[in-house]
Amino acid sequence: MTRPRGKSAKVTAQLSFLLFAVVVSTVLASCDMVRKVAGSAGSTGKEPAAGPATPAGPAGSKPPADDIDPRIKGKMAGYWNLGYQLNDNVYTSSIKLSQNGLTFSGEGTDDETSKPFTIEQGQIHGNQVIFFKHYDQPNNRRQTPVEYTGTLEVEGVPYMKGDFIVAMNGQHMSGVWEAEKQQEGSPNNPASKGSSEPAEKQEPPQPAMKPPDHAPDLSGKWTAGFEYKFKTVQSTMWLEQHGDKLAGHGIDHNTGEKFAIEKGWYAYPRVTIIRKYPRIKGKSGVIPEHTMTFKAEVSWVSDKDYQGPYMSGKTDGGGNWEAQLVR
Repeated sequence: MTRPRGKSAKVTAQLSFLLFAVVVSTVLASCDMVRKVAGSAGSTGKEPAAGPATPAGPAGSKPPADDIDPRIKGKMAGYWNLGYQLNDNVYTSSIKLSQNGLTFSGEGTDDETSKPFTIEQGQIHGNQVIFFKHYDQPNNRRQTPVEYTGTLEVEGVPYMKGDFIVAMNGQHMSGVWEAEKQQEGSPNNPASKGSSEPAEKQEPPQPAMKPPDHAPDLSGKWTAGFEYKFKTVQSTMWLEQHGDKLAGHGIDHNTGEKFAIEKGWYAYPRVTIIRKYPRIKGKSGVIPEHTMTFKAEVSWVSDKDYQGPYMSGKTDGGGNWEAQLVR
């Protein structure tokens, strides 16, 4: 199966978002995105924006660049992998962004079709982001730009996730998305492949972390991927380790289902995690409360782009699953 995002070929998985996952583009299947987006889709009933617009703020004003939070300054600039889900299918795009204070813009291509687009009217408000993905559609003037809204995390590897909506041929379509910034030295970063475009200032390489001489602590934020009904589901989960017991919570990005980790055991290198999903009522009917058991072995990975604990094993349904620590 594919591996979670944020690792090299040995430890790679989706976005997340949707998501997805490290590098996101290495785990999402090749699909004809444009045909899916421009084709038939059910109406969501949610009205999309008519076009790029300034997000809500005091009279639409933009804070001066000097007032930007230093934690956000320059975090948007660079290469990103973006993944989004539409009608149970997952697609990916590669983007290059530039940042000016609290605004950003850029350009990119859809990985499956190499169709180009621009990123316009990108703005940051606190930890909230909004931007518009614009395709040049001379034969379909009724298509509006795709509006993306969501949240931004800048601790560790910059990461975004949220919802998108677009109007096409009189229909409104929406879904979820996530994106992760590519790090210097990543094999998928064009700046690392001799691109003619200047690369960002490179940070000195981090010294390799030696494996601990004891069982790694599993507390923290993890990105995970698991096989379920012939699909790969991407998750984010937060674990809390108390001795040999584990607890926590998380969310499956493909479906938006939240879960609680009420029971978990850790006897290095073996780990067992039981996820409990609440009863939910969806468009296709009621999904009853249920649990899933995840068993794995913990190992230590020392790759150039990831160093830390790593879990790999099977679910009670027989599917593979893998996870790596984000922070």
